[in-house]
This record gives sequence, C-alpha cells and structure tokens, in this order.
Amino acid sequence: FNPAIQLALADATALCMAATASKTHNVDDGNIKRQAEELEVMRACFPDSLLLVDGKTLTIDLGNLCSLRITLPPRYPEEESPIIHLEARTMTHAGRELALADLEEVAARAIGRE
Repeated sequence: FNPAIQLALADATALCMAATASKTHNVDDGNIKRQAEELEVMRACFPDSLLLVDGKTLTIDLGNLCSLRITLPPRYPEEESPIIHLEARTMTHAGRELALADLEEVAARAIGRE
C-alpha cells in the first residue's frame, strides 16, 4: 500500500471534479451536457494518459502506478456517482480497496453539485 499513490489519485480526482463543478450550468441542459464538460476537463487534467473508450467510459493510465476506468452512468452527475474501477499494479489488495473507497467517497460527495 502506497499512501502517496492514494493521495495523488484522490487529489487529481477532486481537482478535476472541482474544475467541472465551478462551471455554471443551466439545470435544463441536463446530464448529457455536463458529462461532456466533465470529459473535457478530464482530458485537460490527463492529456497524455486518458483514453476515451466510448462516450461514457474513459481510462486513465498512470503507467506503472495504476489505471482508472471511469464510467459515467446516465443519471450522472445529478443523481449518480461515476463507476470507478482501479487497477493498482504496485498496491496490495487492501491498499487498492482503501484507495478505491476514497475515490468513490470523493465522487459521491459531488453528486448534484454545480
């Protein structure tokens, strides 16, 4: 378990979510527009390591450290959190589970926030 990796992942996720949340949105624009903006911010945060799998799923590969697969469900961000899968090559199973729980907590706190 490497606390530095866990902290870096949580910080990067929080930074990207905060950047997206700081934009003003018209509620009538709906989740689709907000998801597109979220993906734009994620591309800016991870220009060399982000792969958009389809319109709703992206992978962020951080080399030997880990990779994240994030899927945006239909009701994200108003009512649902993104679905996060963490593959951590250098972490123990317990460390990976702890880091994933932290990422999911950050994502859950952002539900419905503008």
